[in-house]
Amino acid sequence: MTTDKRWNIQTDLVYTETFYERQTDGTLLKVPVPGAEIDIHVEYFTDGGCKYEVSRIDGIYQGCRQIDEYSLEIFIPLSRLSMRPGVFGRNLRLTIPDENFMDQVKNLCFPAKTGLFLWFGPTDDIEQSPYGEAIVTTIINASYDVIDLTGEAYPDTCRRIFAKLDIGIPANIYVKESDELPQRAIAQIRKTETGYRLFSGIFETEEFEGGIKTFRVYYDMIREDCSIVKGKEELFPELAPAGEYIKRSDFLIINGGCPNDILQ
Repeated sequence: MTTDKRWNIQTDLVYTETFYERQTDGTLLKVPVPGAEIDIHVEYFTDGGCKYEVSRIDGIYQGCRQIDEYSLEIFIPLSRLSMRPGVFGRNLRLTIPDENFMDQVKNLCFPAKTGLFLWFGPTDDIEQSPYGEAIVTTIINASYDVIDLTGEAYPDTCRRIFAKLDIGIPANIYVKESDELPQRAIAQIRKTETGYRLFSGIFETEEFEGGIKTFRVYYDMIREDCSIVKGKEELFPELAPAGEYIKRSDFLIINGGCPNDILQ
């Protein structure tokens, strides 16, 4: 016998998806709805019945809306769908920019039960908000945070990253500088007096008379206003002879390309 709450199959449903992130110790931390750079698709179904999908694509909501920092309100017109009785499930899919995958996007799917069982009988007594929401949480594992310096929303991403780092939660961070350049993965994070310094693992060189110097790219994430300042530090202070590669264990990129003869 199911322990799910029973919901009348011909009664329209207002449902809330709340986002959580599972920590390394197994506890759950409520997290904001993914940023606008990540598309969201949520599909609802019962076995053998039709499927109903809501989405947020390029920041445009279809069949849902964001009601607070952590939750989406979903509108499911069951009275007009041909659902079959049974356990009401859902697949939540996130489409995330990632240049390593086909079409430069990575898709993540999080299947789960909604906690509801559709049937032709009366709906169980369910504690509802004044808006009639059947509140069942959605648990998702962390993917990563994309700091898009081309948009205006990245301070919110910085605040989310600060909240993680300040309590010792590992953060997977990418920085996107422009639409033309691929996003850069953060390889190392160092705490500073003003916030955090994010190292991308990318190196740049500058030519000087008779040689070149190598610099390591970084991004300073400033706590005061959650802004990002790009900079570079001199990694190898000495000049290297022009045309000669510096062989170190670091992943060195010269003029945007990685020479085959660099020793790893």
